[in-house]
Amino acid sequence: MICKNERFILDGIEHFTGFVGQQRVGTDYIKQYLFPLPLLAEQKRIVACVEKLLKICDELK
Repeated sequence: MICKNERFILDGIEHFTGFVGQQRVGTDYIKQYLFPLPLLAEQKRIVACVEKLLKICDELK
């Protein structure tokens, strides 16, 4: 998950707002952060694969 990525966390720390004990990452940082995504065709392939695996899991129950 991208939110647990070390680079995302370190960049977020540099953009903390608030006071000690109440520090948080501002919404502007999140809105402007570029999240890497695979091409749409690859996303569709991944979804199809996951759906197939979920169907198999349901059959195993």
